[in-house]
Amino acid sequence: MLNNNTIYKFHVANLHSIQTAIEHLKRTIHVAIASENKKLILSYTRLLSLTLGAWAEVRLNKLLYETEGFSTEEREKIKAKGSQFEKWELSIELAVRSHYGIQNQPLTDTNLTHSVYSRYQTLNAILEQDLKPVIEIRNKLAHGQWEYPFTDGLDLAIDKKIAIEAENVQSLHYKYVLLNHLSQIIHDLIVSKPTFERDFDKYYQKFASTRQHLLNKSFVTFCSDIKERAVRGKEARAQNVANIPNA
Repeated sequence: MLNNNTIYKFHVANLHSIQTAIEHLKRTIHVAIASENKKLILSYTRLLSLTLGAWAEVRLNKLLYETEGFSTEEREKIKAKGSQFEKWELSIELAVRSHYGIQNQPLTDTNLTHSVYSRYQTLNAILEQDLKPVIEIRNKLAHGQWEYPFTDGLDLAIDKKIAIEAENVQSLHYKYVLLNHLSQIIHDLIVSKPTFERDFDKYYQKFASTRQHLLNKSFVTFCSDIKERAVRGKEARAQNVANIPNA
């Protein structure tokens, strides 16, 4: 059986490979947008959603095996949860309990100080409101349900269909950024208490800025900018060719 250090290194290697795929897929979608290839845009966006869901799973696995991080008991509790979302949710809870030395008391506004409870609520809100869809639709996409996701009873899963169709390369980029920030905060909670206390407000500002972009940035404008840059690039290349003297 592999030891924990080896498992951690393997998760790191997996994470790097997936990150490479994410960056490549984003560039490919930009090219498809520039050429207005709607079929490629749709297909590669679904693939990017699937890949980001896989990244979220592996990133959490890496967190579980951080040195000086979660205990074996905590790790097994998280791994026993049925869904990836529930695992992330419990990871936040156990990280907060570990950081503040809270064993069995409910994490409520009466048992926590105002600042601690607010931080806990903030992390849960980001997970629930912004990241839950991309974490949950991964299974549907992995089973090839790219257009019509099913419930277990083989009805149309309308909520999942809406979630899948709502994503685009811009929204997925911002959710990728949010997942990175959330992962780092959980890491600091369980591994470096001074770092968490020092850096939480900095990460909160990054959360707030990224969420504003996610909510307010126009995807239509985003696509127009890509197309305009592609046109300017094509014109510049044509001009360079025209300026080459005849042999």
